[in-house]
Amino acid sequence: MLNMDIVSKATTYQEKDYYEYRQVLHSIYDKDVWYGDLVGSVLAFRDQNKYVETISIDIKNYRIYIILKENTNNNDQMKIINGIINVIKDFISVSSTQVDENKKMLIDKYINTSWPICDYYNIGNYEIQFVL
Repeated sequence: MLNMDIVSKATTYQEKDYYEYRQVLHSIYDKDVWYGDLVGSVLAFRDQNKYVETISIDIKNYRIYIILKENTNNNDQMKIINGIINVIKDFISVSSTQVDENKKMLIDKYINTSWPICDYYNIGNYEIQFVL
């Protein structure tokens, strides 16, 4: 989820910079529209996780939807969330080598900070939506 503590303490410059960072990430996702590495990695994660019922990926709209099996507890749900975030980070780390130096610097500035790489929302007990 978007950490409101970070946003509430941010300066206007930081917010603008972070917004630009997320736009750079979108430009990286745009190169993966036709079932590239990110989609394949997310689907591989699905296949390796016994608590995931289905995953639907709408990369053009920067969304990943996950439906969990009914017996998934909160700890396993957080493992799934963190697993998907790690898949996204791995994709960005590899793909960011293909962007210009200014965009790469912006990615490097935020990628391992407390600023979120994506937002996620729990919808009911067994659905998660990621907004890239």
